[in-house]
Amino acid sequence: MSSVDARSSSSGAHPAIRAALGGFTPSAEQSAAIEHAPAPLSVIAGAGSGKTAVMAARIAHLVVTGQTTPSQVLGLTFTHKAAGELEERIKTSLSYLSFDAGEEVSVFTYHGFADGIVRDFGPKIGIEPGTALLTQAQAWLLITRLLEEIVLERIVPSWLPSLIPKVTGLAGACGDHLRTPEDVLAADQAMVAQYRRENRKMQSRLQALIDERPDICNLVSAYTARKALLGKIDYGDQIAFAFKLVSQHPEVAASLRGRWPVVLLDEYQDTNVAQRKMMQAIYPPGSPITVVGDPDQAIYEWRGATLYNVIDFPAHFPQRGGVPAATRKLEVSFRSGRRILAVAEAIISEIPESQRGVGKKLHHHLPTGEGDVTCDLVASEDDEAELVAEEIKSIAGADGSGLEGHPLEYREVAILCRARSLFARLQRKLREKGIPVEVVGLAGLLTVPEVVDIVAYLKLLVTPSDNIAFGRVAMGPRWRIHYRDMAALARWAAENTGKLERDLRERDDKGGDVDPGQERFFLSEAITHAERIADLSEEARWRFGQLQTEIERARLRLRACTLADAVEMVLDETGVEDELSVASNPIAQAARANINSFLDQASAFAPLEGEASVVTFLEYLDAASEVEDLEMTQPKQDDSVKLMTVHQAKGLEFDLVFVPGMADERFPNARVTDNPMKSVSELPYSIREDNDHLPRFTSNMAEFEKALKQHAMYEERRLAYVAMTRARKVLRLSAAHWYGQRIKPNKVGQFFMELAGTPEQEDQPVRPAHKAVRVRQYEQLPQENPMKLEMTERAKLWPVDNPVLDDELFAQGWRRFFEDAVIDPGLINRSVDELKVDRVEFESRRAEVAEQLMLIGAPGAPPVPDERLQSMSVSSMVQLSRCPKQFYWTVVRPLPRRPSAAARRGQDIHRWIEIRSVGQGRLDDPEEPVDLAPEEIGDPVPAYEPAGPAVPLERKLKSTWQASRFSDMIPRFTEQPFVLALPGGLLVRGRIDAVYVHEDGTWELVDYKTGREPDAADAVARLQLAIYSLAAQEIWKVDPGRLKLTYFYLGSGRADSIPATELTTTGDDLTGMFGQVQAGRFEPRPGAICGSCDFLRFCDAGKEHVATTPNRG
Repeated sequence: MSSVDARSSSSGAHPAIRAALGGFTPSAEQSAAIEHAPAPLSVIAGAGSGKTAVMAARIAHLVVTGQTTPSQVLGLTFTHKAAGELEERIKTSLSYLSFDAGEEVSVFTYHGFADGIVRDFGPKIGIEPGTALLTQAQAWLLITRLLEEIVLERIVPSWLPSLIPKVTGLAGACGDHLRTPEDVLAADQAMVAQYRRENRKMQSRLQALIDERPDICNLVSAYTARKALLGKIDYGDQIAFAFKLVSQHPEVAASLRGRWPVVLLDEYQDTNVAQRKMMQAIYPPGSPITVVGDPDQAIYEWRGATLYNVIDFPAHFPQRGGVPAATRKLEVSFRSGRRILAVAEAIISEIPESQRGVGKKLHHHLPTGEGDVTCDLVASEDDEAELVAEEIKSIAGADGSGLEGHPLEYREVAILCRARSLFARLQRKLREKGIPVEVVGLAGLLTVPEVVDIVAYLKLLVTPSDNIAFGRVAMGPRWRIHYRDMAALARWAAENTGKLERDLRERDDKGGDVDPGQERFFLSEAITHAERIADLSEEARWRFGQLQTEIERARLRLRACTLADAVEMVLDETGVEDELSVASNPIAQAARANINSFLDQASAFAPLEGEASVVTFLEYLDAASEVEDLEMTQPKQDDSVKLMTVHQAKGLEFDLVFVPGMADERFPNARVTDNPMKSVSELPYSIREDNDHLPRFTSNMAEFEKALKQHAMYEERRLAYVAMTRARKVLRLSAAHWYGQRIKPNKVGQFFMELAGTPEQEDQPVRPAHKAVRVRQYEQLPQENPMKLEMTERAKLWPVDNPVLDDELFAQGWRRFFEDAVIDPGLINRSVDELKVDRVEFESRRAEVAEQLMLIGAPGAPPVPDERLQSMSVSSMVQLSRCPKQFYWTVVRPLPRRPSAAARRGQDIHRWIEIRSVGQGRLDDPEEPVDLAPEEIGDPVPAYEPAGPAVPLERKLKSTWQASRFSDMIPRFTEQPFVLALPGGLLVRGRIDAVYVHEDGTWELVDYKTGREPDAADAVARLQLAIYSLAAQEIWKVDPGRLKLTYFYLGSGRADSIPATELTTTGDDLTGMFGQVQAGRFEPRPGAICGSCDFLRFCDAGKEHVATTPNRG
C-alpha cells in the first residue's frame, strides 16, 4: 500500500476552487477531473478520496472560466444528507464570486428530481400534481388489502403475508428496468416454449415458477391500478413516470436541458436502468454530464441498482461523434489510515477487473497516519458484544482515553452490522455500561427493548389472542414471569381448549350451532383462571392477577384514546413514564430518546385510507420491520454511539468503527435468494438490459446457482469494503465461535479468515494472514454453546424477587409509601434504620438525588460549552428570546415533549403552499423543518377559531391562502434555506416560506403563520422577521430600503408588513442572546406560552403565572 502527500496549501488555483477543496490546491489527479472540458466525463472516486469536494471544485472551475453560470448547473445524489453537503460545498466555493440574486446551483436527490418532473409535467400523462408518495411500509399495507380482496387462481399460500415481498419485489424490478407484468409473462412463455422443444426435464423444474408467476403479475397490475385510484405513487413510479415524460414529450426534455445544461451525477454506481435512461433521454451525446462513482462501493443491487451503469458510462454517454466518454480516477484516500486501506484492498481485490471497471487502487494520504486494525475472535455472541462495549467505554466519552492524544466523542464511534439480528445484544451491553447509543432508522428502532415492549402491549390490548405479545409483556422487565410458569399457563390453556372443543362438539351433536374450532383459550384469557392452575408458583399467580387488572383497565382507557394518546396511556399504565422522568443516567436518557422517536412515528402516522388507529399503526409497524427504507435514515447529531447496518452507513465516516458478526453465513452471507429461474419476484434476465453482465443460464441449474453464489459473494465483498472504509483511525473486526442458541458452532467468515487466518488446530491461537492486522483471541474456543449453558443457569434463579410484594421498604408500592411520608416526615429515616443500611451511603445518595432534582427547577444551569450550540435554528432563537428556560429544556437538556398536532398541521400547510407555488422551490422535501414559532407549536386550536358551521381547520387555512394576494403571485424562491453567520462563530439556520421580488424592485419576505396572532405589545414577535431581514441583507445583499417583511396569518387572513428599516435587531444583539447560553443563564419568563408549555409541571414560575392569569377568552 503506497502513501502519498497529495495536498498542498500553497496558492496556484483560483480561491473558489481551493475553497471547495478545504483550502488546498488540487492534486494532479484532482485537477484532471476538475479541469476537464465540458463534455461527458466519468470520475471513478475511491472511498474517502474527496469526491464531493472535487464535484464542487469542478462546478467552480466551469463558473470561473465562464463556461456556465451557477443557475445552469444541476447536481443529483441519493440522500438529502449528501445533497446538503454538496450544496454547502458549492455555496462556500462560489462565495468568492459575485452573482445576481438567485444565481444558485440546484442540488436534488434523484427521486426528488424525478418527483419535480412528475409534479410539473404530470398532467401530460394523466398524473395530477398532488399525487402523494407511498413509503415502502405503506406499499406493504396496500398489498395486504389487495390480498384480502383478490382470489388467486393457482397459488394456495399457507400464509398470505408471505406473498407481499414477492409482489413488491416484482413491482420494484419492473419499475427499475422499465418493464411491465405483461413483459414478464411473455418472457416466461418464450422460456417454456424453448424448453418444451429442447429440455422437457428442465421445463418440469421450472413449473413452480410458471405456475406462480401469473398470480403475482396480476397482483402487481392490481397494485398499480389501486395506486392510481388512491392518487399515490411509489419510488419506482417516480422514475418510470419521469422517463415517460422526457422520452415521449421532447419539449419536456428540452425544457429541463435548457434550464440545467450542465449536470453532475453523484453515487452513479447506485443508479438503476430507469434512472440512467431518464438522464439519457434528457442529455444527448456530447452533453456536459459528469458522473462520479465507485464500482467497489456498489452495494444496492438488491434494491435495483446496476453496477454496469458506471462501468459502461463511456458507451452510454459518448462524446459527439460516438467517441466514448473520458474517464478520470481519484485514488488517494484522505480519510482512512494506511492499514485500514490495506485490509479493505485485500478484500476487494479478489473481485475480477471485469466487475470493477477501470483499474483502481487506493493510496493513503500521509497525514491520515497508519491506522489500527484488529481481528478479534471470541467465544460467543455475548462475549463479542461485551468486548465491543468495554472497548468503547475505555476509549470514548468523558472518562475514555481518547485516540491519538485527543478525546473521542461517542458520536465518532459506529457499530456496523451486516444484519439487525445483532442489535439487541449489542445495545444491551452498551446500556449496561452507561454508554449512550442510537439505533438508526425505524426498523432499527423497532428492535429497541422499550419500544418492543410498548408495541407488544398495544398488540395485546387490541388483539387478546396474540400469545407472542402476551409472552413479551408477561416475561418482560415489568412482570418478569418465568418461562416455567409461562409453560404451565400454556399447558393449561391447551388442555382446556381441548376440553372446551370436546364439550362444544357434544353440544353441537345435540343441536348446537357453535363451531368448536373457533373457540380456544388464549394466554391472556387463561390468566383469569390462574387460581385453578396447580403448576403455577404462588409468585406467578399473584403477578398474573395484577397483570390481568392492569390489562382490563388499559382496555377501558383505550376506547377514548387517539393513536398518540394510546402510546402515552401505555407508558402511564406500565409506569415507564414515571420511572424515566426521574432517572438521569445514560440508559434512561437513551430510553427516553427512543420512546420520543417512537411517539413521533405514532404522531406522524397517516394511513392510506380512513383514520389513524392503533390497529392500522401496528400493521404499519409490522410492514416497516420487514423493509429497508429507500431513503436511508441519517443518524442524529447527538453524542451517542451509532448502531446501524452497513447499508445505512454508506456515505458516513467515523474515527472508530466496529464490524462484529464476521462469521460464516453472517458476514459474508452469500445465500442466493434471487435466482430468476426460481424466484417469481425476479425479472427474467432475458428482458433486463444489463443481461450481458449477469450469470448466464445454460440449462444446468447447479452451474447457474454456483455462478449466482459467486455473483452474490462479489456484492458481499463490496459491502465489507464499504464497512471497512468508514473508519478513519481505528477498525475493529470481530467474529464469535457461537451465535444464538445454535447446536453447532460458527466457522469464521471468509473475509475474517483472509485477514486473520485460522488456527491450524482447534486448541491453537489464530495467526494473522495479513501484515496490517493484529489478531486477538481471548480464550480457547468452547466446544459447547456458552449461551445455552447461560440459559440453563438462569433457570435456576427463579423466582426473581417481586418488585413490589417482596420489597421491605415499599411493601404497598412506592406511591403509597411517599403519600404516607408526606404526612409523617420521619417515616423515611425510621425505615432506613429498620433496614439496617449504611447510613453514610444512604445520605450521600440522597444528597446526590436532591441535587439532580434541584437542577430541574433551578433558574440557572452549568455553563454550556460553545461547541454544543454553534448552529441554532431561527425557531430556537425565538424560543430563547421568549423563554430561556423553555429553550433550556428543549435544546440544552431536552426533556420528553408531547407530539404537537398544531406543529404537524403547520408543516403540512407549508408544504401544501409550496407545492402550489411556481417559483424556484426545492423539488425534494426540505431536510430542515419550516420555522414554526412557539405559538404555532403549542396551541391545539388558534384563538381566532370562529363560531359557525364546523369546517376542518386545515381547509380553512388553505382557503385563506387561496383567497389572498399571494396565491396569484409568482415567488422568486419558496422554502428558501439560509445560514446566517454571526460574530462569535454562531450560525443561525432558517427557511423562508416565500420570497417575492416586485416590479419596483422591492423584495418581500413572507412567513405564513398557522397559529394565533401575537399580542400587539409582544416584542418578541418581530424577532423572526428581523433574522430574515439580516439574512437577506447579508446573503443576497438586498438594500434594507427595498426590503419588507410580512407575517401572513392564515387564520384571520391579515397581513402584517414591516419595512426592514424598522427592524432594529442587529447581529450583535443575536450574539448577545447567545452569550447568555454560554454563560448558562436560563431564567424563566412567564407569559402566554406557559399554558401550552410541555414543561409546565417543572416550572414554578410558569405554574404561578397560569394560576394567577385569567384565561384568554
